[in-house]
Amino acid sequence: MPFYKGVITIKRRIVLSLLTLCLCCLFGVTVQAANPVIPKTDFDYPGTDVTASVQSTYRSGRAFFKDEADILPASMERDVWEKIQSTADYLNVNIAVFLGGNYRTDPETEQFTRDGTNTIFGSTSDTMFIYLDFEGYSPAYDYIWTSNNAQTIYPDTKRNKILNMMYKYLPKSSEPIYSDDIKQALLKGLDSVKSQGYVNTYENIHNNNYTTQNSSSRKKTSAEDMAAFKNFLESIPKPVVIGIIVVIVLLVIINSIRKAVRRRTSNYTSSYYNNTYSNNSYPPPPSSYHHHSRPFRSRPSRSSHSHRSSSSHSSSHRSGGSGSGHHR
Repeated sequence: MPFYKGVITIKRRIVLSLLTLCLCCLFGVTVQAANPVIPKTDFDYPGTDVTASVQSTYRSGRAFFKDEADILPASMERDVWEKIQSTADYLNVNIAVFLGGNYRTDPETEQFTRDGTNTIFGSTSDTMFIYLDFEGYSPAYDYIWTSNNAQTIYPDTKRNKILNMMYKYLPKSSEPIYSDDIKQALLKGLDSVKSQGYVNTYENIHNNNYTTQNSSSRKKTSAEDMAAFKNFLESIPKPVVIGIIVVIVLLVIINSIRKAVRRRTSNYTSSYYNNTYSNNSYPPPPSSYHHHSRPFRSRPSRSSHSHRSSSSHSSSHRSGGSGSGHHR
């Protein structure tokens, strides 16, 4: 009998354990359903999280600067920041400068500049985003992204000139980094941005002014001609105008009378010939003979062959921006 009671006790404990395990599993499933685990994407890792990476104290409506690599001291950062602001205000173009310190592949760097531009200034902004790579991996990859009107001001040739100007001071991937050199590279690069943008802005303003002046000049000349013609008409005395009108009317009447006389004379001559030859059986005048001439053999016409030159037209669709990158 005691053995039987021991078996029952063990069974009860097993059943209780199974029930407890089921309750624990049910609780875990409920918690998992309430708080699902979202898998991480590429932009959730350090270096590709754009929203977190573009948080900076040096940020305004037209300018942005961040030293993610922590290369420049505070005094140099302020000097660079003031240069970025003055250049952006002068060119009326948004300018962002980013010193990358976290690892990013080349495609990630390009995507980072595009997403950074949209996050900082918006997708419809005229922006130049300069990304300089100081993450420590070789080779370094520097990239300049331009969006909307900025890509018209700064085509690929000008972006390359800006990078080449900074490369005079930037170290190579394997060389040590000095803050003075980086500051000098940024200041000279911004000077190049200003000079390249100034040339384009000046040409646009000059062309617009030239077109406006020509249009205004043409309108002014036309108005002056109309006014001069009106003054000339008003200066003619009224009796002279009436006399000219009377002469014109008389000339029209005389011309009509002459035409009527000619038609009457022609009809009289034709009827005279018809009556005379029909009564006397004279042959018709020579003008009424029908000459049957041999048909002329048509000459072979020279066929003119027109050669149509085929030309291919390539339409460039603006994708919102363009960029230039180089390994250093």
